[in-house]
Amino acid sequence: MKINKLIVFGSTSSIAKVLLPNLGIAPNHMLSFDRVNSNQVANTFIPQESQYQSDWNDASEIESFVLATLHGRLVEPVLVLNFMGLFGQIEKIEDIHIDDVLLTNSKNLLPFLLAGKIARFLPKGSRILSFSGAGVGGDNLDDSSLGYLAAKASMAVLVESIDQQLTQYGVRFGLIAPGAFPSRMQEAVAQVDSTKIPLARVSRAKEVMSGNPAPEKLLELISFLANNPHLLGGRTWSANFDELTERGGNFGKLRRIF
Repeated sequence: MKINKLIVFGSTSSIAKVLLPNLGIAPNHMLSFDRVNSNQVANTFIPQESQYQSDWNDASEIESFVLATLHGRLVEPVLVLNFMGLFGQIEKIEDIHIDDVLLTNSKNLLPFLLAGKIARFLPKGSRILSFSGAGVGGDNLDDSSLGYLAAKASMAVLVESIDQQLTQYGVRFGLIAPGAFPSRMQEAVAQVDSTKIPLARVSRAKEVMSGNPAPEKLLELISFLANNPHLLGGRTWSANFDELTERGGNFGKLRRIF
């Protein structure tokens, strides 16, 4: 089934700006919802009239806003991509500001949970893909920001439960682990004092930021999952490590039970 309509959470992210022009979906078939932030630059690929911004501080308010915006506009199956993320402070456990960790966790979970909640209003056959991170599911756990890690770890289990509940609506929900990608988060790690996190992690972030983004594997994975929703649902797929076959998608499934 070819998906011709796209809903984006977080179109101003670095990875979204690289991927969206290469998905084969026309710009006028895209809608984006973004968090107002003076540090973010608008995604020029999506028409300005199709971009909606808010502060994303009140969950009920943003839910009502998103549903009102989508009302009557969706007839055919859509692909929902959630790129939205907030990295939070980089601190060692003995120095952490607990309030910041909890706030970062909450702000990352909001768009993820909202994507699941609005699924019942999406046309049957729609797919939802949220982006994972922090090395969850692999052997290179990144605890630079504990708030960010807490959210991504939660998603890896929650996506299994939410996907099972969404099958009654004919919608599937999964996660993608994109691997290291030039972004504001990688830039923050590259610039941090290496006494707070391992020097190897700082060096790796600098290496990532000095290279050119390579979206081919991600684009191939998104296309594969959009066309194989029974494999998408409830799993975390790694763009770098999973085979695009029935056997793939075990990379980040915490319980690893099929």
